[in-house]
Amino acid sequence: MKKRDTGLEGIIEYFGKVKNEFEGEFELESIAEKIAAIPTLIDAVKKLVFPEILEDYLEYFDFIVVFFDSCKNETFLKENIQDVYDSVNLLASGLEEIKERIEGLQGFCPCCGKEVYYSAKDGQCKNCTSSRRDRLVSLFLKKISLSTATEETSVLQIAPTPVIDAYINLWCPLIKYESLNAFQTDLTFKEDTEKLKQKEDKSYDLIILSKLAIDKLSEGGFLENLKRILKDDGEIVILAELGDLEDSDNPEISSISEKIIASLNANFYLTELGIEYFGQEDFEKSGLACSSLLTVLTKTKLEDFYKGFRPVINKDLIENGPLVSVIMPAYNHEKYVRRAIESVINQSYKNIEFIVCDDASTDKTTEIMKEYSKYYKKEFYFKENLRGRIPFLAKEASGKYIALMHSDDVWDKDKLAIQIDYLEKNGGISLTWAYYLRDDGETTGDAVFFEKNRSRTQWLKYLWENSNCFCNPSSVMKREIFLEEQKHGLACRQLPDFFKWVDYLCKYDLHLICLPLTYLGVHYTGDNKNESAPTDDNIYRTSVEEGFVWMQVLEDMEDTLFAAAFKDLFRRKEATSREELMCERYFLLLDSEKTAQQTSAIFYMHRHYSEIIDCLKEKYNYIKADFMQDELKKGFMQFLDKKDTIVKK
Repeated sequence: MKKRDTGLEGIIEYFGKVKNEFEGEFELESIAEKIAAIPTLIDAVKKLVFPEILEDYLEYFDFIVVFFDSCKNETFLKENIQDVYDSVNLLASGLEEIKERIEGLQGFCPCCGKEVYYSAKDGQCKNCTSSRRDRLVSLFLKKISLSTATEETSVLQIAPTPVIDAYINLWCPLIKYESLNAFQTDLTFKEDTEKLKQKEDKSYDLIILSKLAIDKLSEGGFLENLKRILKDDGEIVILAELGDLEDSDNPEISSISEKIIASLNANFYLTELGIEYFGQEDFEKSGLACSSLLTVLTKTKLEDFYKGFRPVINKDLIENGPLVSVIMPAYNHEKYVRRAIESVINQSYKNIEFIVCDDASTDKTTEIMKEYSKYYKKEFYFKENLRGRIPFLAKEASGKYIALMHSDDVWDKDKLAIQIDYLEKNGGISLTWAYYLRDDGETTGDAVFFEKNRSRTQWLKYLWENSNCFCNPSSVMKREIFLEEQKHGLACRQLPDFFKWVDYLCKYDLHLICLPLTYLGVHYTGDNKNESAPTDDNIYRTSVEEGFVWMQVLEDMEDTLFAAAFKDLFRRKEATSREELMCERYFLLLDSEKTAQQTSAIFYMHRHYSEIIDCLKEKYNYIKADFMQDELKKGFMQFLDKKDTIVKK
């Protein structure tokens, strides 16, 4: 993992310049000027360094500040010039040591999925407060691919830790997940045991036990119930390390721990997973000690703990499947375009025509793309940047299916094989789960694309209530569908893809392949900053576009589809007539929590008032006076300043 700046780099560089002043014939005045800044720099260091590291150096820093303050006296400086040089060297070495210690605490937390610094004192992630044990369990859940496990997979966490609970809820949308809040202060152990007794035999594929739950293993019936409700090929994961139980200083606890461990050995196979299983890189990124071990209990001796969905690759389809046109526009992506191209040409699916263009890049994108010319069916290099080259490339395609690729993204090698197999059997449009991929090659902890499949009407309601969860460059569909003219959102800058999916859902089934087969390049800073980067302008524009385009979508949507998708949100669930459904469209917009949707409701009413005036009064008890109040209280109108209403003549 690429190390982040600690904030000390510039200060260390400054000390290098100070040391250089002593080489050859130095000027005392210049040295005096540079060391005069050292006390201020040390104050900056104190603010940058974690308190648990800083405390080891505070006494030395206080001493050295006094010494350098004394150097403001020219006579003192002359008489102690060698000590000054030695002190600068020692201080520079100390800062390098601090920097290395901080870098040693850098990591990529598997619980929250973010780049973090771990606490030097207790190893906690400073972002999500996960402990080392939390991260070890999260690594295991990731290793067994629990995120892609199907709905038949059942998981129980007993005495749940908040971090593991959050991880499962974020990254594992498909599984059946339960938690038993056992051993809390308002529950007795007897009550907890009774709850376990009510569980059916062989109910769970995976059971996670917190340290609090482990302490109860010696109490009657608990262990037997765990074994009973665990499936024959299931696992029990223990958050605490068994060695911690054995090494207790309390003789009573140590005695109980010996009984627990003996009982576990009598009932289960014990497997201890360490750095060899997880890999050194993941251990280091997760801030784990090389000696860390995770205990897993099984009824039978298992070689593979894998829980995720493993697709069967259709080998005949790979060799003889229909032609797929992969289209890829590029612009100023010299850092990324090579990996994008290679992830296409290395697909296990063979019948591909690769069509690319460069939209007048000013960097080395064109030169890199031309290195792979033998793999292209067609290639275009434009002299003028017009943006929006995807429609052009799509018209050049001749395949049965079109797959969109972005020049800063990466595909899993089996992506097309899995999607084409699905489409050949089911039709519709196929997308995949995706990770965000940073410039340093790390994926981020955003699970925005990790959703379970829904029906068309369920998806429409989901998109109304939530943001986009479809990864555009993961999509594959028939050529004729791809070439259809988009009806809504073409004027959008932030949400054209979002409303493309809304349009498609009005006519076609969309199916997610619940595997992260696409890696979406994300750049929030620099020259390659994404258009979707969360800047203030983009956030405001997104709000406006969402409000007004949804109004158009709802106006154009067939009544039967509208009712099927949004009936749960109707003011009158029994609404069926054309006029009633027009009223429901108005109230759906008006009742939204989003300001732009409320504003579009006001516009909608002004457009359709004469058509629905009678229905509003008779069926909804909503009259013009009510609308006049909503006109003032809802949407952007509530934020208007009086000066906005003044027209100068």
